[in-house]
Amino acid sequence: MNIDLFFSSKNFPGLISNEGFGYAPSGIIFDVRLSTLTLEFAPRDKEFAEPFEMNVAVSDDFAPMLVETEMILLGVMDKQELSKAWILPMGILEDDGDFAYAIDTIRMNPARDGLREMVFFLKDAEKGQPVHREHIAQGGSIKPVTEKQDLKEIALTKTAERGLKQEARNAPTSPANRVAPPVPQPKK
Repeated sequence: MNIDLFFSSKNFPGLISNEGFGYAPSGIIFDVRLSTLTLEFAPRDKEFAEPFEMNVAVSDDFAPMLVETEMILLGVMDKQELSKAWILPMGILEDDGDFAYAIDTIRMNPARDGLREMVFFLKDAEKGQPVHREHIAQGGSIKPVTEKQDLKEIALTKTAERGLKQEARNAPTSPANRVAPPVPQPKK
């Protein structure tokens, strides 16, 4: 599995993985001291998955942006097509190492589907770096997860397209979101 970290023009972070996960992601912990990311998973049928520790440190250029982040996007690519995405809470593990606080931050803010947000994010992604490489110890490649140079061109899988349409149908509506009918103009 390979994972890349990207930032939008407004420094909002997002992760892209080239493989899915056996458990639903529930949050990300950023360890400030080690400058590493760990993916936490939601339990399934009373079974718990081990956290997934990423093996490439976040650069000093990007670490301050992560410390200020409360949420992060996570997307899964399937053959260069976006197949699934979540909006995940970020737990920050400061230098003093209060791990329980970082986990509580994740538990208080549940993950949710984020396909629509990920599509918009990818169109605005500007900079990034690898944060996990499967074969890094054996000198594995550091090529990007998204082989396409332009993230704006990434397509959705058929399943993701259906999921995006479902998200749109389930989106809350409010009077502020509705377009008002046109105001009749007086005849001249």
